[in-house]
Amino acid sequence: MLAALLALAACSQPPVPRDQFYRLAGAPPPQPYQTPPIEGTVVVERLRADGLLSQRPILYTSREWPNRLEQHNYQYWVESPPEMLSAVLLDYMRAANLATDVAEAGSRRPAGCRLTGTLRRMEQVVTAGAPSLAVIEVELMLERINDRALLLHRTYRAEQPAADLDMAATAQAFDSALAALLARFASDLAAAPLACPAPIR
Repeated sequence: MLAALLALAACSQPPVPRDQFYRLAGAPPPQPYQTPPIEGTVVVERLRADGLLSQRPILYTSREWPNRLEQHNYQYWVESPPEMLSAVLLDYMRAANLATDVAEAGSRRPAGCRLTGTLRRMEQVVTAGAPSLAVIEVELMLERINDRALLLHRTYRAEQPAADLDMAATAQAFDSALAALLARFASDLAAAPLACPAPIR
């Protein structure tokens, strides 16, 4: 009798949710620049991130408790946010034709400039009964290697409301926010021609 009751209780338990994984594809630029704003090769280093931002669970906070940050259970990015955003940034710079050449970290090509950055925020802001808000904030720095001149140092922030309450819609909102952020970054680089000559050996 006891075994039957235990079996019945086990059968009545709700199924354990399955893990869900999301990626950021990054929207392509509206159109590439005909002439690269940056003359020379730029190497894109992996973005830095501290604490929870370096881990794969999707982070969220609430409007009621904005200083409390939590991790979703069963909802993950396919890679850590710094790795995903670094790859998207690299692809975007190439697609937009922002430099004569854009190389990834570890490349043997002699780069004249180095792009580094820190992911400051990447979180879902939730409100009971309403679609959430995707928030991304990234600090980016472009440095010329020869003279260590800082050509760009700016923090970019973008927000995008999700279309509905589903997590897939929130992931799409993150993609849209990232696209807007990268468009502003590209516009800043194109505002004045920049020179990244090969390093002097």
